[in-house]
Amino acid sequence: KQWYQRRVAITAGIHCVKETNKGDIHAVYDITLGYPITLPQRGELDLVTGAFPEEIHMKIKRYDFKDIPLEKDDIDAWLRNVWYKKEKSTDCDSALIPLLRS
Repeated sequence: KQWYQRRVAITAGIHCVKETNKGDIHAVYDITLGYPITLPQRGELDLVTGAFPEEIHMKIKRYDFKDIPLEKDDIDAWLRNVWYKKEKSTDCDSALIPLLRS
């Protein structure tokens, strides 16, 4: 359910930006964080408060804004496909770039 709520919000946000963009936005970046040793106990709140895990990996994917569909249903389908591919690829931590080691 939480994923569905996020997807609806992201879809609506992308749709709004697509409709109002005057050429200012050229790309959307998908950032994946991986924690191969210790997961943050309070999610992103740990990162904001400085309670970093021993190691963080980061994967960044750039999508050209012009390649993202315009209609809400098409954006939703595109987003589901992006997340499906993302879930498949995060099984391999070696694909993620080491960002922080304490």
